[in-house]
Amino acid sequence: MSINPGAASINPGAAEFPHRQISAHLRAQIRRGDWAPGERLPSIPAIAETFGVAKQTVQRAIDQLRVEGILITKPGSGTYVRGTRRRLNRLSRGRYGGHRGYHADLAARYRQQLTEVGRAPAPPEVGAA
Repeated sequence: MSINPGAASINPGAAEFPHRQISAHLRAQIRRGDWAPGERLPSIPAIAETFGVAKQTVQRAIDQLRVEGILITKPGSGTYVRGTRRRLNRLSRGRYGGHRGYHADLAARYRQQLTEVGRAPAPPEVGAA
């Protein structure tokens, strides 16, 4: 699927940076379903030509969407819409015994308990920074 050419325009006089305008446009197309999870986006030079901007501007927009978790980049292959399913790595119960595994072992190791809620002054090393 390609970028909608009618809506692919950058307003250089806007207060918002061009890369943010591009990322907002791409985000809207993904949410509309123009690109399905796992589908490959057009190349960065193709997107740059469509919007009439430099490739570095498009790269910043892609990077922003990667940080948000919307896109993934596979080196040498391209940029893809990230799927909604996330993989959960678990320890094998057969290998570590019936009473071990993800929930019994790792969850117990990383359990946290909230002891206090409220405002407090920053420690000196944080305040100095």
